[in-house]
Amino acid sequence: MKKIIAAALFSMLPSLGFCHPASSISAKAENGRLIITIEHAVRDAKAHFIDVVKVLIDGKPVAVQNYYEQADGKVQLAVYAVPGLKKDAVVSVSTHCNRGGDFKKEIKLQ
Repeated sequence: MKKIIAAALFSMLPSLGFCHPASSISAKAENGRLIITIEHAVRDAKAHFIDVVKVLIDGKPVAVQNYYEQADGKVQLAVYAVPGLKKDAVVSVSTHCNRGGDFKKEIKLQ
C-alpha cells in the first residue's frame, strides 16, 4: 500500500512544477488610474497565465477580470480607471493561475 501511495505522489511531481501562483503583486495610483502588476514567470504566456484578478478598494469590490493569456512571460498587468482614488486607500488583489494556485495581497497606496 505504501508503494502505491508513494508512486501516486511521485507521479504528481512533474505537474506540480508547472503550476504556481503569482509570486508578487504591486499596485500604484497614477492620474486617476489603478495600475496593478502581477509577477508570474512562465515559459508560454498563452498556455500558462493569471486568468482571474479580483480587486477591492477599502473593502469594496471594484473589478473582477478574466484573462485568456498573460501580457508576457513575466507579468500580468491590470489597469482600472478609479476616479477619486485616494493615496492612502487599501487595495486588495486576489489572483488565480489557470494551472492552479491563488495569491492575495493587500497594499496600502502611497
